[in-house]
Amino acid sequence: MRRPFLCCLMMLAASPAAGAPDYSRLEYFPAELHMSRVECQLGPRLTKLPPLSDFEDNWFSKQLSAAEEPSLFEQSLKPLTNIAASYRFTAIPSFAATVVVRIDQRRDGAMVLTAKRLTGRGGYDPGHIGFTATRKLTAKESADIRQMFAARDFAAFRTNPCDLGADGDQWLVETRIGDKYRLVKQWTPQNGPIRHIGMALLSLMN
Repeated sequence: MRRPFLCCLMMLAASPAAGAPDYSRLEYFPAELHMSRVECQLGPRLTKLPPLSDFEDNWFSKQLSAAEEPSLFEQSLKPLTNIAASYRFTAIPSFAATVVVRIDQRRDGAMVLTAKRLTGRGGYDPGHIGFTATRKLTAKESADIRQMFAARDFAAFRTNPCDLGADGDQWLVETRIGDKYRLVKQWTPQNGPIRHIGMALLSLMN
């Protein structure tokens, strides 16, 4: 009788706790991001790349899953009743820890920040959550966030899959407003709306 009992204990230990979400099963990005193609000049040849490759989908999803982050895309399919909008910035460096900063706007207009830093390296194993912080934003911080995400340059920004590099940082900005989801990404941005939003959200961690 001892062996079946031990097997049951091992199965319980390996399975998620009752009620806890299984982040590895979440779909973080919509399938249509894989569908369209953009012609890119990579070295001597032309090739067509999607806005989000299968490799990137798996890579980014693994980082967000390790950070125990919700899927904003899935939330857009069934909008939350208590959260009107969510904004998330994810920085994935090749050789340093991934950082995630998410801002949830409640129905009453208040904004709550959740920031996390993983223990691994973005280009390799993500590790686990090593740091987390949550706080309510001030009225000014909330107004600045709304202004940044409503800015014309961000609305017009489109992911360029031809913007590639071997090392550096992948910066992702996601928005979920009601049932509308959007992802934009940029490799090691030096200026522009993604750089501006990323640096602003990182500063809120301090």
